[in-house]
Amino acid sequence: MLPEAITARGEMASLLLTAIVLVLAVRPVATLTGLSRALVGDLFWAAGVGFVIVGHVAYLAVAAPESLWDPFVLIRVQSGVEPLAGAAAAVAVWWWYTRRSRGARAGAALALTVGIVLVTISYDGACVLRDACYGAPAPAPLGFPMAGLADARAATPLIEAAVLLALLAAYL
Repeated sequence: MLPEAITARGEMASLLLTAIVLVLAVRPVATLTGLSRALVGDLFWAAGVGFVIVGHVAYLAVAAPESLWDPFVLIRVQSGVEPLAGAAAAVAVWWWYTRRSRGARAGAALALTVGIVLVTISYDGACVLRDACYGAPAPAPLGFPMAGLADARAATPLIEAAVLLALLAAYL
């Protein structure tokens, strides 16, 4: 296992990588959906912030509810994010942005879906940065030894990222 300081840096590097991927995806996603770049950029930004904040608070509420009273624990996103709560926050952001413009709902939903897939791909692909590629036990060559584990394992986050990337490419 990597020391906590390195793992926390890996978490921040993973989040930074996903932010960079979203910034680079604004123009192509806007072209794909027919929405303005400003709307797609705002949607990605607000959904990303909502995902991290709500997902982190949900993770803390389940893992260590007493930590919700410590503001320093709340603002340091190094302990985890609950993805389903974060996705619910991203959907709430989508609803907020499209509540007055029903015509943009379908395009914004597609933009949000592509954004979530891209974030998942980039975050899961960056599992090596935070030493978090643990998966199911698997024999070589499908599995490989990981730090702190006795058996070889298949890196399921990397597999998930590859499958999502292939599905996104097939869809587009």
